[in-house]
Amino acid sequence: MRYYLPLTSPSAYTSFLQRSVAVLLACFVLFATVRAQKMFHSIGPNLSVTNIGYDYYPYVTFSYTPRLNFYEKKNYSVSVGMPVNAGLLLFSSPGSESDWFYWEGYLVSVPAVINVNWGAGATRESSQKTGFFAGAGLGYLYRSFDNGDYSAVNGLAATANTGLRISAGRRRSPRKKHVEFRFSFTQPMQKMREHVIGFHVLFCRQ
Repeated sequence: MRYYLPLTSPSAYTSFLQRSVAVLLACFVLFATVRAQKMFHSIGPNLSVTNIGYDYYPYVTFSYTPRLNFYEKKNYSVSVGMPVNAGLLLFSSPGSESDWFYWEGYLVSVPAVINVNWGAGATRESSQKTGFFAGAGLGYLYRSFDNGDYSAVNGLAATANTGLRISAGRRRSPRKKHVEFRFSFTQPMQKMREHVIGFHVLFCRQ
């Protein structure tokens, strides 16, 4: 006897992904509550650039990233994070008759990412001034574009990110602060020729 997932229509597929993301979020919140002493938070503005055909369009976005270390040494850790990223396409396309900024689309990204972290920001015990991280994961991506011809991505996406953290507080302070510069690349599974490139500046507090 064979069993199939009930994804016979695009709406069923979207509903399945939304339920999966909701369960993943619930598990993350529960696990983070149990191990709150190893929880980190980052927040800040971003610029996400996506291609539609041969043209690229910028989305002004805002990101909140909770991160949980599940393995760590003094200057090294492995973490799972959920960088929630949402924003708007505010710029008119070339050749538009209007010079005003207006909404042309939306972008929402909710991946679960496993990162390897070194140096500043890797753990609360680290006294390094700079740090690095890199990792990858999977999650949900919604991207819409409406400038006469409507285009949308709504589904599963793979993502990879890397970046630099710089300490901005006192070394011996129990609540250290960092500035994080992150580069991300997201590839939707539905449209392999399209992708989202993210440039993030986040403010972190341990």
